[in-house]
Amino acid sequence: MCMFNGIKVDIISNIAKNCVTEEEIYDRLSYNIHMPGDENFFLDIPPGYRKLAEYSASLGHKVNHSFTPNCEFSTIYNPRWGRIRTVRAVNSIRQGEEVFVDYGYDLVRCPEWYRMLHQQS
Repeated sequence: MCMFNGIKVDIISNIAKNCVTEEEIYDRLSYNIHMPGDENFFLDIPPGYRKLAEYSASLGHKVNHSFTPNCEFSTIYNPRWGRIRTVRAVNSIRQGEEVFVDYGYDLVRCPEWYRMLHQQS
């Protein structure tokens, strides 16, 4: 199980307020993790903390997308961080095998790379 931690934010619109292009908005919001059960509750990993050398308290923010994932998003209660997002394996994962989740983006409002990958699958 991988865990997410970050800065808890209530209003997602404030995070991308200085972005001009749609690509800048997607890049800025790509490390915002939505917490199920509360449409206004997100965890944010700011741009300065995206590299493992800068932030490695949790690694859930490093999971890549696949339309045939071997993991899924879940939540747990952590005694230090409270309710947090997790990545849970849905089947056995061998040593060295990459961990994937389905990001579940809406095809109407998603990054271009996601739409292109969806068309190829």
